[in-house]
Amino acid sequence: MDRKRSMFHEDRPTYGLDLDPARRFDMSLFEINEQIAWLASAQDLPLSTSRDIALLLRPSPVVNMPLINPFPSEAFLKLREVKEVGELVAYRNSLVAQAVQELGQLATRQIADQVEEKLERMGIYPDAYGHLAYRHLLVTSRWA
Repeated sequence: MDRKRSMFHEDRPTYGLDLDPARRFDMSLFEINEQIAWLASAQDLPLSTSRDIALLLRPSPVVNMPLINPFPSEAFLKLREVKEVGELVAYRNSLVAQAVQELGQLATRQIADQVEEKLERMGIYPDAYGHLAYRHLLVTSRWA
């Protein structure tokens, strides 16, 4: 287990235990945001504006092609990695939407705020994981 995570999730060994929905959402959002931040950083992907996020989430037909060439170009591999970040962002957005349905807007917002604080204490700031991609839902209570 990663030491950084254990600081914030002392009761982390939860595999096989039935966690309440709020705790599951907290852990999932923390881990997904952390992973998005590291992958986006490795690819030099900006995620600080809504335009950055929209570009990341748009479909790319080149990336959806099967990998036939055993030695793909670096550009093709980068596109694949960018797509992976986009898929994580999309998954995280659907997770937040589901949490709003299950937990309510206020509880989801509080958990998201706590997750952001935990990540900031680790030196991972909201712009690194594209928090704008789901923040509008928490503010407006609707998926825009």
